[in-house]
Amino acid sequence: DKQFTTDIVLKKEKLQTVSQTKLLGTIITDELKWNENTKYIVKKANLKMRMLHKFSKFTKNKSHIMHIFKSQVRSVLEYCSTVWHSGLTKSDSKDIERIQKAAVKIMMGKNYEGYSKSLKFLKLDSLHERREKNALKFAKKSVKNESFSSFFPKHPEGHTMRKRYSDRYLVSKAHTERYRRSAVPYLQRLLNEDHLKQKKILNTLLQVNNDVHL
Repeated sequence: DKQFTTDIVLKKEKLQTVSQTKLLGTIITDELKWNENTKYIVKKANLKMRMLHKFSKFTKNKSHIMHIFKSQVRSVLEYCSTVWHSGLTKSDSKDIERIQKAAVKIMMGKNYEGYSKSLKFLKLDSLHERREKNALKFAKKSVKNESFSSFFPKHPEGHTMRKRYSDRYLVSKAHTERYRRSAVPYLQRLLNEDHLKQKKILNTLLQVNNDVHL
């Protein structure tokens, strides 16, 4: 309810306070929202789409057009996505997905019969699905990395309250929705969901194996 500023002094010089900044190519705001970053990458990707439009006039080869899209356009839309994916609004997610939808229409040409069907034909995932897969892949690598493994502590092995499908990793307690949707708690939940999925698959396979022997 009260507005105030914090003065930070470094080497007797007052540091400038800004509402947003670009850090390693990603727009970060003082509200920790990602709409400005979304606008930035969508604008940048749209400029790259011009190249795709021009290139498509010289060839109808879908694999060539797809290569340009993946290397020049999609890479922009996925840069540092592990950091901001979980905090996207539905509107932000749609704005990002709209770029791939436009690219898919170019690839399919007159054969375009809807986004979902075209993705299956081209063997592409939606950008939302790719971000989730990339996030899980990053989390699994982080667990094995000494520098990042501390972000993903496991439940004690001898925990007496553990259930059959209990979580493997501790999830940071969040007192606000913004923190709950931030990268680390999201990745912790993602690891637990994957662990649960793998356990269920393993149990199913064991059950099938037992049934076969019986």
